[in-house]
Amino acid sequence: MTTINAPKTEKFVLVNVDFSAYSGQVALDKETLKDDIVTDIVSAGNLDTVPSESLKIFGTLRARARTLCLSRGTSFLGGYAIPLPAWPEIQNGLESIVAEFKKEASNFVSSYESLVQSQAIAWPKNGDLIRAKAHSRDWVETRFSANFSASFLSPAPGMDEAMGRQIEGLNQSACNEIAADAKAAIRAYKKGSRITRRMRSTLENMIDKLNSLAFINPELKSISDAIQGFIETLNIPTEGPLDLDEDKQSKIALILITMTQPENLPDLASILKAEMLKIQAAHTPPENHETEGQLAEVACEPDQPDQDQDMNLFLL
Repeated sequence: MTTINAPKTEKFVLVNVDFSAYSGQVALDKETLKDDIVTDIVSAGNLDTVPSESLKIFGTLRARARTLCLSRGTSFLGGYAIPLPAWPEIQNGLESIVAEFKKEASNFVSSYESLVQSQAIAWPKNGDLIRAKAHSRDWVETRFSANFSASFLSPAPGMDEAMGRQIEGLNQSACNEIAADAKAAIRAYKKGSRITRRMRSTLENMIDKLNSLAFINPELKSISDAIQGFIETLNIPTEGPLDLDEDKQSKIALILITMTQPENLPDLASILKAEMLKIQAAHTPPENHETEGQLAEVACEPDQPDQDQDMNLFLL
């Protein structure tokens, strides 16, 4: 990929998300650990004083906040770089998640004593220990917090160059995250061996993300356009059953396979454009052989000597 200029800091906001929740555990001293304690409720010297499932919602909400930020932005400086036009949508989503987190925290604190009792009953052998070691309700309440902030970046005097290097790293971060999304999608494909609407949605989300992050590097928009154009060339139905033949299944799956490696993304646009020309040529009416030949020549122009080899690797 060509060298890029660092995007101006006013084009994005740095978003920091801070969710914390009670662990549901209390540390045991060495003497207590020598006692006969059920190992199922002890990990790394910590005792589970409430059922673990009662705390899962908080991990789920943290993950939702991260997924939301990454849907339109990319990881940066311990937070997320969100394009300015996308920030109102992300802000509204985060406010909703924070409100849900606080509601769930309030519900947990209200039922805390009964959760401790439930855990003690579930593990009667160590019931007394659970009741004795459980934290107070007031202390547990202080363990929950959910906040986020957004700010513009402004380097300190003399730090413009250093900040520029940090911002240039956004491009690689974006490519890595797109590759991670593709890996998740291809794992699902291998499991079911069928392209599903969820996988199509994944591709569409990738396109949206690439468009959002074009402020980092305009080439990301070119990659997005190429993927969109390739999908349209395959004539995938937008409604009704997603009944694709094996050829289309393979091509979509192999797009995802190609995208699992961040280093492939810079060449993805040229590879897909060449394949689109081949598909168009294959559907050209027989009487239009001249145009078909011209398309084939364009797909194999000398300035892309490795293109056919790459396509053989990525597309069956």
